[in-house]
Amino acid sequence: MIRGSDRSIQKIALMMLALNVSAAHAELTIHTDFPGGSARVQKISQQRQQIHIAPTAFNGRGWNCWWYFRVDGANPDQTLELSVSGMSFARPDRAVFSTDRQNWKHTTPARTTKGTNHYTFKPPADSFWLAWGPPFLIEHAEDLVTRADASCDIAEAFTLTRSSDGHDVPALHIKPDQPTYQLWIQARQHAWESGSSWVCKGLTDWLISTDSAATALRRRAEIVLVPIMDVDNVQRGAGGKNQFPQDHNRDWSPTPHWPEVAAAQKWIKKMDMDDQFVLFIDLHNPAPNDKELFYFLPPAELQSKRCLDRQNAFIAQSTIHMSDAPIPFKGLTKVSGRNYDKNWSKISKNWVAKNTQSPTVAVTLETSWNTPDSTVVNYQKTGAALGRAIAAFVNTLNEK
Repeated sequence: MIRGSDRSIQKIALMMLALNVSAAHAELTIHTDFPGGSARVQKISQQRQQIHIAPTAFNGRGWNCWWYFRVDGANPDQTLELSVSGMSFARPDRAVFSTDRQNWKHTTPARTTKGTNHYTFKPPADSFWLAWGPPFLIEHAEDLVTRADASCDIAEAFTLTRSSDGHDVPALHIKPDQPTYQLWIQARQHAWESGSSWVCKGLTDWLISTDSAATALRRRAEIVLVPIMDVDNVQRGAGGKNQFPQDHNRDWSPTPHWPEVAAAQKWIKKMDMDDQFVLFIDLHNPAPNDKELFYFLPPAELQSKRCLDRQNAFIAQSTIHMSDAPIPFKGLTKVSGRNYDKNWSKISKNWVAKNTQSPTVAVTLETSWNTPDSTVVNYQKTGAALGRAIAAFVNTLNEK
């Protein structure tokens, strides 16, 4: 028989035990003090394990749509609700989370209220990372080009330029002894579009692989790849789109503001002097409701008949080689001309179409980011499929 005093002692002990367990997870905190970190805390409910954030507002640095932060003090045994408020571009159908910043998983689809998405899931650990999408940072770009340099004897890592904030812009140059064709591929003119850099990584990994088509392409084509153009906003954790005085993809003028754009123009003009510059690809992610991969094309008025013929050949090879990709290309194309944007002539692919003497195919590839298939693995597989399409396109040029 338990006496009354014993029951009181037992009750107090149980209460203290519960308090100790609760205390172990009492301080739920948010941290953004690392490259790419961004979140403005609106509210934290410790008891209910609810976090409400909005993207950090960086004055003059473009859309407030990117967010990426670390959670400490979570209770893995209790459901966590993350609420994100902001523009539609800031509220993906699924957020991503990771315990190591290498392997990212989707949450289940969000519940949406006016201007806010609510993501409910069990935390994978007491400390983990949450993000709009899988981050691809300057360190990832540096690692990519360094590994490619080490594994491919004709690949050389180099710095395209120094950014306005003083960051190196990592790039890769693949140059055979006697190239027949020249190609330029870049990603991330808009810093929030992290998926485009993962597509670039998949393409780069394929290019330096032992795949017979990749090997053949390396023998005949000089290729420059830039995984991140807007390195400053990627480092800062800002969106970059429509930043002041203009975003990178509206800066392609005779006097560009951004060092990355000026350096890219200089390289492309030099490559074009050999009359071998045949392909320019600018990698992007589109709007939330664009669930299908597509190409933006320059207006026909900027292209010769030979350019248009080559463009049709490239689209045809993309349809063949990318139709089975995890994020497939089914032939959808759009044109970004006078009716698309007031600064349409300063968009990179339009500048290339207008300012190169070679019959160059200049396109923007928009890879869907707001689908269940929009993952690190699938982005990279889609990049590899793009590589096969490029190789097949170059083969059509050899046949003529």
